[in-house]
Amino acid sequence: MKHRIIKLIFLALCWNMGFAQDNLSLQIADVEGVTPEAGDLSFSLLLGRSNFLYTPYVPNGPGNSSNWTTYSSTAFIPQTSTTNELTNMVGTEIRYFVLQKLAIKVNGGAVIRSNPGVVNTPTVIDYNAPNVTWIPAYASVEGTKDLNLNFSLGIEFQSSTKFSRLFPYYGISFPFYYSLRSEYDPASYTRNVYNGSSSVAELYLQDIGWRHGEQAAFGAQLVGGFDYYLMEGMFIGFEIKPFSYIYSFNTVSPGPGLPKLQTESTTIGVFSQPLLKMGFRF
Repeated sequence: MKHRIIKLIFLALCWNMGFAQDNLSLQIADVEGVTPEAGDLSFSLLLGRSNFLYTPYVPNGPGNSSNWTTYSSTAFIPQTSTTNELTNMVGTEIRYFVLQKLAIKVNGGAVIRSNPGVVNTPTVIDYNAPNVTWIPAYASVEGTKDLNLNFSLGIEFQSSTKFSRLFPYYGISFPFYYSLRSEYDPASYTRNVYNGSSSVAELYLQDIGWRHGEQAAFGAQLVGGFDYYLMEGMFIGFEIKPFSYIYSFNTVSPGPGLPKLQTESTTIGVFSQPLLKMGFRF
């Protein structure tokens, strides 16, 4: 009985040593190829706060109102907000490793939208019917144009640690943001203009031309973060901006030939704009 127990213990020890050796071999195989090399290209999905500027304010058209007021607002970058959303996909990033520890990275995106306007159709009323509307009034459709884009060019330096899968990095990036919204209402109406005892029908337009709200921002940012490789060619990462300076300006145009209203602002961020990264390296 004792001999059987000893044999079972011996077999268990042998199996355990063999499993440990196989596991070690797998671990060694897993870490092979995770170190970036010159000429490598990585593609990452960025999760966090939006990189686009908020839609700029566009003034209302003059229409038939005597109170035609033009307002403005400062350009605002949602990235610098203290509110972040981990599940929000904000863009992509491409890195090219010029050297083993030196990479150039680019990220950005663009959204272009156009909605052509439609002229209104006046109603047709038969006042003898009595007041029967034969053709209903069709309201105009306001024309709009939207352009939102962001672009960032940076350089980063990677370093190694005692952990074979962890690669911290630091660097600098130069972001650029732009947002434009244009609106135009092609509607036309008639109104009675009284001159003494008589009146004359006068045609007037809802808009005198395209109205615009334009925003732009640019600056410089220090970047820090790390990549952790789950397996060969696949990694997750975290990035933050230890220091960020952004200058932005906003221009509002109420109509063709009219003076423009301009505002400007500066934003300084310290340890802001955290991002989670999920990527692959080729």
